[in-house]
Amino acid sequence: MQILKKSFKRQLLLSLLVFAGFSVVVSLSVFLITNRIYRIRITTEIEDTTEFIAQSIDNFFEIPENYLYAVRKHINQAHTTARQQDPFCIITDLIEFMNAFESLYLIAPDGSTLDTWPYNADYIGIDMSKHDYFINEPIPNKIYWSDTFLSNRTGLPTVALTLRCVPGEVVAYYNLSQLENFISIDLEDKSEFIAVFDARGNIVVHTDPEHSLLTENLRNMQCVRTAISGNPGTTSDTYNGTKGIASITATKNSDFYVMVFKSNRVIFQRFYSINFVFFGIMVLVAACYILFILLILKNFLKPLDKLQETFQLVASGSYHSVPSSNITEFMVLTESFNSMVEQIHMREKALKVSIEDRETLLRELNHRTKNNMQLITSIIRLYTMQHPEMDPTGIMKRIQSKIETISLVHEKLYSSTDLSRINFREYLEELIPPLLESLSDSSNPVLYEIKVEDVFLLFDYAVPCGLILNELIINTLKYAFEPGAVGKVTIHGRMLGDNVLEISYSDNGKGLPAGFDIENTATLGLSIIHSIINSQLYGEHEINPENGFSCTFRFSLDRYKKRI
Repeated sequence: MQILKKSFKRQLLLSLLVFAGFSVVVSLSVFLITNRIYRIRITTEIEDTTEFIAQSIDNFFEIPENYLYAVRKHINQAHTTARQQDPFCIITDLIEFMNAFESLYLIAPDGSTLDTWPYNADYIGIDMSKHDYFINEPIPNKIYWSDTFLSNRTGLPTVALTLRCVPGEVVAYYNLSQLENFISIDLEDKSEFIAVFDARGNIVVHTDPEHSLLTENLRNMQCVRTAISGNPGTTSDTYNGTKGIASITATKNSDFYVMVFKSNRVIFQRFYSINFVFFGIMVLVAACYILFILLILKNFLKPLDKLQETFQLVASGSYHSVPSSNITEFMVLTESFNSMVEQIHMREKALKVSIEDRETLLRELNHRTKNNMQLITSIIRLYTMQHPEMDPTGIMKRIQSKIETISLVHEKLYSSTDLSRINFREYLEELIPPLLESLSDSSNPVLYEIKVEDVFLLFDYAVPCGLILNELIINTLKYAFEPGAVGKVTIHGRMLGDNVLEISYSDNGKGLPAGFDIENTATLGLSIIHSIINSQLYGEHEINPENGFSCTFRFSLDRYKKRI
């Protein structure tokens, strides 16, 4: 027993260590996988946001480009036709409608200013070839975007759009302050931001207005330098000492970049909180598990010793019951063992009862056989007494049909689980067709109709009912139908009140002859029917000779009781 104790403890400790190690591995794996999935989801969300803003800015920049093409069209038309007073009024209207254009300048190929809108005489003739938006040999239909600068008029970030025209170049100053509408998103923390910057790294617009107006440059961030060099994307970086994820997307038609910066602290704060709670729960569960194992070690071995001792006593032939335990496993085991011993005793009792049931069944079989033999003997006596001149072959044929009627009851009883009752409707459906076939003339077939409710009859009722119907069918086939007539037999059965069964038999034959006295005429068939109804069913019957022959008898099902 000491070896068993040590072995059990060793295996239990080993199981505990394996479980603890497995739990740690699973927990770490879940943490790492969840962290990876969460980071990918956040990165995807940031990239989608950046690409959406960049696409929106691209769509927005198409508007000033289209207006600049329209301005060039009118300038070209004005310089190819006779000059009239105020030929550029349409351009002024366009500028007023497209209020993002601060001003327009028409510059000659040598860089001198030819005209301005709104008109300003001070700018006429000024050399603007030193500005970066002046292109010596511009490509036709290509709009050039300058670097961003602060407008002298508004003090807001502005860019110059240059397009070649007939007299030279048309330059439009375009205000970029409306880009703030694309980044007006509420962020969870001040360390996070969305910014649009130019090719030099200067912030054009920023979610924090203090960082806008080209007052800050982002080239100190590695991701910005990489993007400007032609490789924008998503990576980890640091902004003002805050580590996070930065996603940069370049606009397609202009030298601007959109950056979304998310702080790691904000991104993973909730995730880390959940994981800390998870690990805390795991530690608590592990501690409870260890405490539980220690309690099991203390309380398990003593009941095990007692259980082993009791088993040995039972094995030696001393049928003692196993004492119960407060441990569920031992409780189930002891209850199962005690139940097994109890079932052995119950099986011994059941065996004795089975023997008694078999004796009862044999007595019942003897009783049924005796009654059936007496019944057949009585029928034979009636036939021989009232018709001594009758052909023995006819008598034997009638007796054979009645024996088959009784035999079918036995067959139905012993083929079912209930040895006392049979389904009366199923019994008739198996009895009537072969009876009609064996007793009727093949040249004059008889139809039949059976409408009986599902009633289960004891043997003591089924056999008399079968014999009555057997005798009625014999009389019908013998007396009812003329040669060549189509005969039909109808049997109905239904339950009445007070547990009374009513059976109606009728045929469509010629009925009883005129002047036939039912009360004073004792034919063999009617005598048998009257005897069975009165002496075995203890019922009553009625015979109607009109419109063919019909016989209705009813009896109570409370007379006989189930014996087996």
